[in-house]
Parts: sequence; structure tokens; C-alpha cells
Amino acid sequence: MDHANSVLMRCMDQIDLVCQQILNDPLMADGFNAVGISQGGLLIRGLAQRCPVPVKNLITFGAPHQGVYGVPDCEIATGSYALCELVRELLSAGAYEPWI
Repeated sequence: MDHANSVLMRCMDQIDLVCQQILNDPLMADGFNAVGISQGGLLIRGLAQRCPVPVKNLITFGAPHQGVYGVPDCEIATGSYALCELVRELLSAGAYEPWI
């Protein structure tokens, strides 16, 4: 089910689910060390920020905490700087809109 949840479940719902599991585990009451890779790094960071159980150490590998700028190789694929710039602007404009 975890594989399906990583695609079908909203990130905030995944974080809330894991937080609830950690809160219900007495072995985690004093905190835990966390490691996340790529998308998992973003999720574990969200968990550290939202869940009241302390994270002692947080390590992430390849997690795009600063976001992604545009579409990789867009200009090569489309041959149009203007189109790629438009797409980048649209992505940036919608990046922080909660309804997107």
C-alpha cells in the first residue's frame, strides 16, 4: 500500500498518517533519527516540521528542498526559449498556490 500511497495520497495526508503512527508507538516518544532519499527527503522534512515528536537528526539525499527551476532540457526538446520561459513562469506562479 505504501507504493500506491506515494502516488495517490496527498503529501500532507501521508505526513499526517506517519505522524499518527509515530505518536502511537511508545518507542518513538523520545524522538528518532530520520533519513529520506529524493521524494522521501521532502516527506521526512515535512514530518519533522509538522509532527510533535522530536527528530534528533534529519539527513536527506537528493531531495529538492529549494524546488526545481523550469523543465530540464526544455529548450533542447522544444527549440523555443520563449516557450520554456513561459512554462517556467507558470510553474513558479502555481508552486505556492494551495489549490494546485
